[in-house]
Amino acid sequence: MADILIDHLKKKSGEHGALKTLASQWDFDAKLIPKALQAVGNLFPHYSRHDESHSRQILVNIERLLGESVSLLTATDTWLILEAAYWHDIGMVVPKQDLSEELQSEEFQDFLASLRQSPQHDLFRFASTFDPSDLAKCFLGADTPTDAVARFNELMAEWFRRKHPARAEAMVRAPWSSAGISSPRTELMPARLFRVLGRICQMHGTSFEALLSADGLPFKEAGMANEDCHPRFVACLLRMGDLLDLDDNRFCPVLQRIAGDDRPATSRAHEDKHQAIRHLRIDRDRIEVSAECQTIPGYLEAFRWFDWLKQETQNQMAHWQEIAPSRELGLLPTLGNLTVTLSGDLQVLQEGRRPQFGIDEKNVIGLLQGSNLYNSAFPCIRELLQNAVDATLLGIWAKESRSALSGEWASPAACGRLQTASPVKVELIESDDPAGEAGKATWFLRITDGGTGISSADLLHMLRIGGSQKNAARQRLIRAMPEWMKPSGAFGIGLQSAFLLSDCIRLKTKSVFSNETLELEMHSPLGPNEGLVVVRRVPNDVAQAYGTALEMKLRLHRFAQSWQIPAFRRDHDSVAAQLVMSMDPLLDDTFPYDAGKMVDEVVAFGKKSPIRVACEFAPLAGEKKSFLADSLAAPEEAGDWRFLPDANGHCVEFRYRPHRDQSASHQSRFLYRGQPFKCNAAYFPNVWFEINLLSGAAGTWLSANRDELAPKAADEIEAVALSALTQAVEADMTRYREESAARPEYWADLSLFLHVMALSEGEPWRGLAAQTGGAWKDVSVIGQSIRTCFDLSDWLLGTGADATSGPVEHCDVSTGSPSGDAVPTLALLAWEREKNGSVQILAVDELNPASASAAGHLGTPAGVEHTMRETRRMNPVLRFSLDPQPYYSDAAFALHLISNARSIGNHRCLVAIRDARWLRLALRKDFQLPATWLIRPCASSPTAMLLPYLFTSGEVQVTPSQLMRLCVRMQPLLAVELTIDEVRHLYEDLITYIDDDLMAASAYAARWRAARSGDGHRV
Repeated sequence: MADILIDHLKKKSGEHGALKTLASQWDFDAKLIPKALQAVGNLFPHYSRHDESHSRQILVNIERLLGESVSLLTATDTWLILEAAYWHDIGMVVPKQDLSEELQSEEFQDFLASLRQSPQHDLFRFASTFDPSDLAKCFLGADTPTDAVARFNELMAEWFRRKHPARAEAMVRAPWSSAGISSPRTELMPARLFRVLGRICQMHGTSFEALLSADGLPFKEAGMANEDCHPRFVACLLRMGDLLDLDDNRFCPVLQRIAGDDRPATSRAHEDKHQAIRHLRIDRDRIEVSAECQTIPGYLEAFRWFDWLKQETQNQMAHWQEIAPSRELGLLPTLGNLTVTLSGDLQVLQEGRRPQFGIDEKNVIGLLQGSNLYNSAFPCIRELLQNAVDATLLGIWAKESRSALSGEWASPAACGRLQTASPVKVELIESDDPAGEAGKATWFLRITDGGTGISSADLLHMLRIGGSQKNAARQRLIRAMPEWMKPSGAFGIGLQSAFLLSDCIRLKTKSVFSNETLELEMHSPLGPNEGLVVVRRVPNDVAQAYGTALEMKLRLHRFAQSWQIPAFRRDHDSVAAQLVMSMDPLLDDTFPYDAGKMVDEVVAFGKKSPIRVACEFAPLAGEKKSFLADSLAAPEEAGDWRFLPDANGHCVEFRYRPHRDQSASHQSRFLYRGQPFKCNAAYFPNVWFEINLLSGAAGTWLSANRDELAPKAADEIEAVALSALTQAVEADMTRYREESAARPEYWADLSLFLHVMALSEGEPWRGLAAQTGGAWKDVSVIGQSIRTCFDLSDWLLGTGADATSGPVEHCDVSTGSPSGDAVPTLALLAWEREKNGSVQILAVDELNPASASAAGHLGTPAGVEHTMRETRRMNPVLRFSLDPQPYYSDAAFALHLISNARSIGNHRCLVAIRDARWLRLALRKDFQLPATWLIRPCASSPTAMLLPYLFTSGEVQVTPSQLMRLCVRMQPLLAVELTIDEVRHLYEDLITYIDDDLMAASAYAARWRAARSGDGHRV
């Protein structure tokens, strides 16, 4: 119970009147501080004990280390030891006000950013979405309310654990104002001694080097009365006593229950470490500890802890003369065996090392090369250009954000400073230096920006692939920037990708932040210099502009090995095209098509970049060419872009155009900060759109080479595109209504688009569609208009028509196939709703019986024409009538059965029931089956049954075994209660009807027999 130190203080305090104040102060604090430490468990229930029991155990450990030498301590040293043991963890007491203030601090944002870059951390998922400024996002990383509370506590506990030594120092100096602790601070004791005490508490969480440094703790300090005290000695004893509190009763079972079974893996590792202690010796002569751990994480944690103990002991022993007040105190105990083992059959391969797979950092560039991450030279150059643009944007913000009006940063178009900023300058210059390789020429690529430049501190992060995201100072500046302006780099491979083109990169840079000028020479990790970086500090020159100039040597084919002939005879904008058109394959010695193609790509990049790009092309043979690519100055690029600051939480530029073609969206374009990428994840019917993503790091959206969408972003980009489309259409509706009379065709296409979106997306699209009424009925079709047909009592709509094939014969109106044209779907829904009529699906052959003879096998002399007729025959005809009629005709039923018999893959089919004989096979309304509709019904919710056949790539199967299994599977899903035998008899009757009546009488009888007999190749 640390009675030895307490008794010694009481004894020493009687030697001088002034020393009694120390004992009185301790009497107060010994009662007050434990009450405050009880609050540690509120935020740290998953931690080991940090209450009075921990403080007292530290004091016991110190008594063991000192032995009889305790009697040599001064009263002030003894008081400091006692107080430090109690105060050192007070920083883990967190008042609500401190919690609120820290959530808004820049340092906490840095902490969150670091967690988001650490996928292996327990808090990675929670921190990835945690946003103190947005309550809706705070707990997206939790699964339940209790999980949210637990993860929030763990997040804040981890933050305050890192800060608690410094917080302890501040709370010792002002206990009442910081934590409501009424520890007396009067003129009876110098405030200086409390500052010393605070610094001792702070030093229990710093490095040993910091403790001994000039800014650390002094060896000796004036104490109370005529005594001296020794802050460095006290701090070292505190550190040793703290490390040695590792017995198996360190965790509180009650707090473990409060933390729950899902407490962090790190907490469980510490629990195992303490529970593993099998032998513990701490005395004046020797320190020995052994542990037998139950888990590998516990083993690793114990090994690390013992290593810290060993290192601390060795450090103190090596500097003991600079620590101990006198030789009479002797030395620290000898460090004996510190052993950690694993229980049972668990085993590690290297002592203290976690068994795991790893990757040789030196081979990362080699892996990038071997994986064809970049399939041409330009994507590597694009990374360098993007770095230059990012640096320029960051430089504009760093230098001018405080002086600019707030509205100036609202969007790229509003920010006039982009136009006045120095352009990124790209030079591609051919040199007469020998390339060292036959058939190759030497070119120098130089990229110069007026951005932030690179400081020595920045360089340390740059040298690691992905390291730029861990540059806390730069990331703090970036967080304050508007979303559209933030740098896109996320992979950290931008600079390293240059080594795929050159063995050496040279840079000259001047930093906005440190004002230092550096010359850098970087060598490829795979080259003979093995990644060497040569850094030269250049004397500061006021004339030197801020920013970075990069230069690298390229080896390109002197005469291109392959090229593409331009589509147009004269293309004034393309350097590569001009080279092709002026090339003489016989007389020309050089043909720098590859270099010209690079220039074209650079110019194309500049036309989509927020920062202007100036490009200079200088071949040895030929005239020098200069270009200035400016996205804001190109009217065809500005177009009708709309800036949207919040499209499902992201900043985008967006434009769109409603379209008659349902598949127009497949031609949509996707860009990330102006640069196109391939995306197959976001399509909407009857609209073309272009979206430019301006927020989120590149890694959020794109694959590593930035050429295509990352699979993980598929759902998000669809949501963002839908949000942007919704906002843009809502904003344009007034203008559309005003222009409807002057542009009736556009109004009809818009109406078609809105009604189709209403079918798939619901609100607000239903309301938008209602504003256009039935204008979609005026869309362009073949034959009469849909609006005219709606005045008839009976009419036919043929599908599958196009400009080449013409209208469907005998039909009043013809449209495209149902899969590519929304008109048939809208027409049948409107007919049922507005006219209370019916729609029946027919086969084309029913309109022209003579064509049924063409339903034989393929392979006639006119094979292509026959195939086209077959394809067209599969498209249904819709009969619209005011009179009731079945869902589909016999001929349509037969046509779709044989069509499915020819399809690829195994599947089963549903069909709407039109015959009362099969009503008892009707499925419940809530059924869910992995089956497709044989004929998609016109009615919104028809009574459905499952056909008994398994369609299998040319065959139509229903064996007795399959039928019995099907009956067992379907019986619970039927709307009426039947026995298995009753279900089987009904299906047998249905099979007989389809095989012997329906299909036998159809034009497809022979094909159906072949499919049913297993002779699928004849179908």
